Amino acid sequence: MTVENNSVRLRDGEIQVGQALAWPVYDNANKLLLREGYVISSQRQLDLLLERGMYRNLTAKELEAQKDNTPLPVEKINPFEIIRAASQRLDQVFQGLESGSPQVEERILRLVRDILGICTEMPDAAIGALHLCHETTYTLCHPIHQACLVTLIGKRLALDEPSTEALVAAALTANVGMRELQDQLYKQSSPPTDAQREEIRLHTLRSSELLMNAGIRNELWLNIVRQHHERPDGSGYPAHLKGDQILDAAQTLSLADQYCAMLSARADRDPLPPHEQLRTLFMQRGQDFSETICVALVKELGVFPPGTFVRLISGEVGVVVQRGENGIQPIVSTLISPRGGAYARPFRRNCTDKEFSVKESVRWQGGPLNLSLIWGFA
Repeated sequence: MTVENNSVRLRDGEIQVGQALAWPVYDNANKLLLREGYVISSQRQLDLLLERGMYRNLTAKELEAQKDNTPLPVEKINPFEIIRAASQRLDQVFQGLESGSPQVEERILRLVRDILGICTEMPDAAIGALHLCHETTYTLCHPIHQACLVTLIGKRLALDEPSTEALVAAALTANVGMRELQDQLYKQSSPPTDAQREEIRLHTLRSSELLMNAGIRNELWLNIVRQHHERPDGSGYPAHLKGDQILDAAQTLSLADQYCAMLSARADRDPLPPHEQLRTLFMQRGQDFSETICVALVKELGVFPPGTFVRLISGEVGVVVQRGENGIQPIVSTLISPRGGAYARPFRRNCTDKEFSVKESVRWQGGPLNLSLIWGFA
């Protein structure tokens, strides 16, 4: 590598097809590739050049900043690392709840604030994480996922800050009363036994009890936990509440719980792709869940939520990383070429371009994914 120290590598998005180059471009041996003013004629040409490596010289202002030791821009926080770390922190929270630790409420609220921050600043990455981050045990990743989702639904419904914090805290802690059983059910291919059904029916009260024993007195938080399995027709549990007796926030958590649960593979079934699950829930609006909350979920995630795998008209296969302005024409990071080979690095496609419009949703058949690289945080 002989790139000069006054050069910087060009990244996807800094050069556009059909636009004249603002500077000459060099290869990694500092040999001229393209002169200033050159117009790249096709996306394929641009992709090949980016993969090969293109560099430009720093401007006089940039060089001066280097001499002055001006700090470089701080890299974006990697939301996937934050969310993975949140699972470990949640495990410590659960241990604290089970032991009655007096400091556990503040630890939960710090976790709540971190989740609110990620979902506010990087909502598309947060949605991608709830669809694709399943490395930890179900009892840890599921609460984090539903906490992200209720945050986004709450934003869509314009909930105030105290209500949102209580809802996210409830999402994190609603199932602490059945942790061991939840792990068993996740691995179990047979239906629950009568004893397991009884434990399921009582887990909302058990979770609420553990929270109160740890000193938590926020009534909204506690009531969301108690009510998150009630149903408008009275068929839920444990109190068989009906209609307006059930908090909207509890219905929001219930909807997020079901959506996130169906995204995870279990011993008795494969995971449902996001678009199929959204269609199912939308058809059930006004029945098991409030129509307002169902519609808010669908509008917030869009037709192709981040984390959805799609095939483009170009023949490429990739993953949605941004919802796009209308939720129908997202931004996609392509991973597989039209000939079926894996790209060395993902390419960003804007599906408003007819050449890269979405043809269909697909199931991912490849191996593990580097989400930080796909979303541009690596």
